Amino acid sequence: MPNTNPTMDTASTLEYVLRKARDEAAVRVLPIGCVTKQSKGAELAEMGELAEAGAIGFSDDGNPVVNSNIMRQALSYSSALGLPIINHCEEPSLFHGGSMNEGWISNRLGIKGIPNSAEDIMVARDINLAELTGGRYHVAHLSTAGALELVRRAKERGMKNVTAEVTPHHLTLTDEAILGRTADGSNGSGAYAPLTSAAYDTTAKVNPPLREQADMEAMIQGLRDGVIDLIATDHAPHNRTDKECTFHEAAFGISTLETALGQLMALVHSGAIDLPLLIEKMTLAPARFLRRTDIGTLKQGAPADITIINPETEWVVDTAQFASKAMPQTKPAHLVLEDGSTYRGYAFGAQTSAHGEVVFATSMTGYQEMLTDPSFAGQIVVPTYPLMGNYGINSRDIESRRVQVSGFVVREHSLRPSHSMSDMTLDAYLQSEGIAGISGVDTRAITRRLRTQGVMMGAIGVDESPEATLARLEEIPAYGDLDFVRQVTTKSAYDWDSPLWQKPAPETTRRVLVSDFGLKYNILRMLRSRGCEVIAMPATASAQDIIDRNPDGVMLSPGPGDPELLDYAVETTKGLLGRLPVFGICLGNQVVGRAVGGGTFKLKFGSSRR
Repeated sequence: MPNTNPTMDTASTLEYVLRKARDEAAVRVLPIGCVTKQSKGAELAEMGELAEAGAIGFSDDGNPVVNSNIMRQALSYSSALGLPIINHCEEPSLFHGGSMNEGWISNRLGIKGIPNSAEDIMVARDINLAELTGGRYHVAHLSTAGALELVRRAKERGMKNVTAEVTPHHLTLTDEAILGRTADGSNGSGAYAPLTSAAYDTTAKVNPPLREQADMEAMIQGLRDGVIDLIATDHAPHNRTDKECTFHEAAFGISTLETALGQLMALVHSGAIDLPLLIEKMTLAPARFLRRTDIGTLKQGAPADITIINPETEWVVDTAQFASKAMPQTKPAHLVLEDGSTYRGYAFGAQTSAHGEVVFATSMTGYQEMLTDPSFAGQIVVPTYPLMGNYGINSRDIESRRVQVSGFVVREHSLRPSHSMSDMTLDAYLQSEGIAGISGVDTRAITRRLRTQGVMMGAIGVDESPEATLARLEEIPAYGDLDFVRQVTTKSAYDWDSPLWQKPAPETTRRVLVSDFGLKYNILRMLRSRGCEVIAMPATASAQDIIDRNPDGVMLSPGPGDPELLDYAVETTKGLLGRLPVFGICLGNQVVGRAVGGGTFKLKFGSSRR
């Protein structure tokens, strides 16, 4: 297609593309010239010169030729040159501001829709102009049952100059894909089915939009009965930043070169079409449309363009291996729980393997504090809120000296944060800290499993099979067997003098020592803002070490792990009780409970005193 930079609206540009293709391309490149100059629709390009330079057709790609007189002139040139006009059929006044198919799903999601009539009206006009001029008219990526019927009627009355194509996604997906559901509704179709975290899936934002079930079924029937001449991938890859944003802001387009065959084989396996028809529509039919007898053939002496496939082969789509340079260079990744359940997504951050106890967190904000909270040491954290990273990362909101989680599993992470204090993206932050992340995961499904089965060990796998990840997980010590407090505590005592942000530090009136079992900086800030002289102590400090500093009170901080492993902290606390005021938070409170004779047991989520 001519949507290059600069556009292929001159013979010199088109010839340059052909030269580069001959020298560097791994495949045969057949360029299509612009219909109008710069594809702006205002003035015809030099179509004769483009044809002489090697253009095999004309199109303004995603820009429809709106002006009817210009379209008439283009079709007249087409009749003389014998080359097709490939039009993206869309009436702009009906399309304006739309992001998806107009219907009950767009209404439910609150997204402005694009009605079927936007395509139908343009196709009807173009067929009339093709009949008037005799020019070759080709409907690009047909998507509506109404437009298909218009093409059918044109062919029935003998218009051999009208042809049409369909894309793999319009044959296999409906607008329910934006809800995170398949065309057959296997993930819960219906107007009143609950929305899941997969809703507003920007990977399903294409143009023309994915239509309703009836339209998809009409496309399949049109392919079978020959109204649709060929299948075109409509390959339109984008960078992650163009897709990982709000649905309205996301770019139209989908990457299909590496997925088209797999998508369409699903139709073969279901019996919707047969394999010979599929092969014809992807190979012989495009060659016929281009009137090229030298390609798409097995004749002796013809170019050996042969692809060998195994129709029964299954494979995992790996975007890191995609040939398109615009595709995100992320690797497929998965989270495997100790019960064998597997959740697939894409690696971000350090893009490496990790393991830990898998827990969910229900905070809607505060992901940076969550990541740096030592209480999450040794754990893979799954936020229930679907979007992380939307306000970026800054140096003020950390709660410890480094990221403490073992891994971070999210539904979506933003690559375009919006906040005046943001220093970097969540992706870059995790990468700099060497922490594995997975995005695109059904975090709601993980949360439901953990809610019913309880937290369990898990591992993130990259560049390995889920079976290999599970085998690795089985060799890893259980979370409750490790003393994480010794890993996160300070190695020596230190003074803390920073109050809460933008608040002056008052005069000190009392001294508080904080036993660092995995404390958060904000605990120290709040104590200092209340007039306390604050000293952080190692978790291994003895009662005498603490008493010798003459504190007015002692705070036992939160922290990670099982309090049953903290006998040293329990003994220290016993030596303080009755001699100093002692206050415990979370793990610190459990240590106090053990010091007075209580015990603990693990709940499905966390632990409890008894």
